[in-house]
Amino acid sequence: MANEWDEAWTDEYIFNIWSPCLQWENPDPERQVILEKMKGMNSILDIGCGGAVLRRWVPDSVLYVGVDNSKKMVKCAQLLFPGVSILEWPAHELPFVDRLFECSLLKHVLEHQSLSRFDDVIRQATRVSDKRVIISSFNLPFAENETVIHMAGPNDCFYNNILGEKFLETTIGKYGFGVIEKDNSVPNRSTWVCDRV
Repeated sequence: MANEWDEAWTDEYIFNIWSPCLQWENPDPERQVILEKMKGMNSILDIGCGGAVLRRWVPDSVLYVGVDNSKKMVKCAQLLFPGVSILEWPAHELPFVDRLFECSLLKHVLEHQSLSRFDDVIRQATRVSDKRVIISSFNLPFAENETVIHMAGPNDCFYNNILGEKFLETTIGKYGFGVIEKDNSVPNRSTWVCDRV
């Protein structure tokens, strides 16, 4: 499915979307919240990193690794941040050993997963995280009880879901993590901090 979406974007289009971030003095409000929740973490895995824009504000002393299943996004991130480890890899099959990173980030990832992959992505994010998983979503509000799955994009190849709070809490809980904070301070965004219990 990702290949059809990948083919709809040209390299130039993707680069033109992401390259202006190099001129930003400060991160946008959502990234500010995420960076605040990552403070004190010495290693970060950015799952579904896209153009790896967050890397711009992660201190050099922190190990940052990005993964994305889009070949074009990985290429763009590598052009924007030469020398940074950015891998083309699906979120539901991460190639890392258990607890390698102190923190994993799922920014705008879960809302683009099929229901069958949703659990796999959470399992992988928690497996490779020693301390924390941060989940950030743009589809608000999180539904209280239901998870709404629907398709969008070229040839209906792109999921655009509304996540259910209870469903998400239950899924992350079964892998040994608990939600310690829900930050809704940025309009139309929700950032959850989940720590290993």
